[in-house]
Amino acid sequence: MDKAEASEVLGVQPGAAADAVRAAFKRKAKRLHPDARPGDPLADAGFIRIKKACDILTGKVPEDAVPGARSPKQGADIGTAVTITLEQAASGGEVAPEAGSGGACATCSGSGRVGTGRHAICAVCGGDGVIVKSHGLLRLRAMCGTCKGDGSVVLDTCQACGGSGQRCPDGGGAVTVPPGVADGDVLAFPGRGRPGADGGKAGTLLVTVRVARHPRFARRGDDLLADLPVPFADLCLGGRVRAETLDGRQACVRIPAGTQPGKVLALAGLGMPCAGGHGRLLLRVGVEVPRELSAEQAGLLARFRQIGMAPAR
Repeated sequence: MDKAEASEVLGVQPGAAADAVRAAFKRKAKRLHPDARPGDPLADAGFIRIKKACDILTGKVPEDAVPGARSPKQGADIGTAVTITLEQAASGGEVAPEAGSGGACATCSGSGRVGTGRHAICAVCGGDGVIVKSHGLLRLRAMCGTCKGDGSVVLDTCQACGGSGQRCPDGGGAVTVPPGVADGDVLAFPGRGRPGADGGKAGTLLVTVRVARHPRFARRGDDLLADLPVPFADLCLGGRVRAETLDGRQACVRIPAGTQPGKVLALAGLGMPCAGGHGRLLLRVGVEVPRELSAEQAGLLARFRQIGMAPAR
């Protein structure tokens, strides 16, 4: 509280003599003193305010460095979600969340005031900071919603934010997801949540990650699982085939002779990023059946069927 606000609280002219200040204090004290309102838990709020105003104007205590400053309050956390591809989950990088997070007003730095931040006594509560609500014969006292219990309102309101100290959400901007992030992970970004009040710190932006289903790869922890069609002859005789990895590279896969459909072959280091490096690429072997056969191929298969599947002696 500064001298200008203190004068408004007591209803005296700026620069009023000490006797006039004390007289104004006594008039208000008769109405606001806690003894005049026994049992009221909010009774001393207004009295403390006018006492401080009197002390400032009579020189007993210095005026506040920040006029009308209130205790900063941290903003609330805000939750949102982002959907990414499996490739993005593997590589990491910047993505855009579905909702913005807002931030402190750049014009007033979150204070809601500009210039000197002049104050006036709240017209709703008369400077008490509390109002009386009647419900039949019952009378209840509550904090004034206009001045938030402060007893005064700001005249020099910031027009950029309407006095709230908060700017509207702007889409939130990009957030960075780490490589290897999994479906359902919640990433925390301090300072990206709801703006704080009266210059307080913003809350935390909590982003829930959703990883879209991939047409070829399924995630199993840090491993990736995919189907690997292998020609019938290579399953029987053994050989080498190529398998595409998540990042589009071609890996060479050795097929042991006699490999059965459904067997899973593991390639180390080609899975998802993890603390120890990368997981595995798991390839589930299937039989690749040609749609068309040449006359020679059909003849050889017919001969193979005629011989039968009995193992060689």
